[in-house]
Amino acid sequence: MALTWDLNKVFQSMEKSGIERPESLLIHNGELNPMSMGVVMATAAVGINKLTDKNFKEFHQRLKKLEIVGSTLLRKEEDDEGEGIQRNPTLPEIKAHIGLKTNAPTMDKKKFNASLMQVIDNRVQELIKIELDELKEMENSNADTE
Repeated sequence: MALTWDLNKVFQSMEKSGIERPESLLIHNGELNPMSMGVVMATAAVGINKLTDKNFKEFHQRLKKLEIVGSTLLRKEEDDEGEGIQRNPTLPEIKAHIGLKTNAPTMDKKKFNASLMQVIDNRVQELIKIELDELKEMENSNADTE
């Protein structure tokens, strides 16, 4: 199923707050800007498909949990040291998108936490495989020098 979204209420909210031409903030060159796209994609990742005044903090908390385990949706080209920075939308960026609706499946806290544990388990398996590969390479290198 393709992810679809509706930003009409986000536009209306921005207009009510005095922002002129909010579509220019959300749409760039005919496409959703990367920040807004990150928030849209996050609805599927966190299992909350309607951003409201009541749930935007929970939405942010779930994104922070995903970020801690290495799951990010946004990439900034480079920091001061020339490194790529990966992150998720911040609380103000999420709040700016209140009114967003998508067709992403929803998850209650229990289901989200189970999904989070799966992400953690998958990451652990990836890290273990890297270490096993390194160990095998070291053992092969030691066998070659003997």
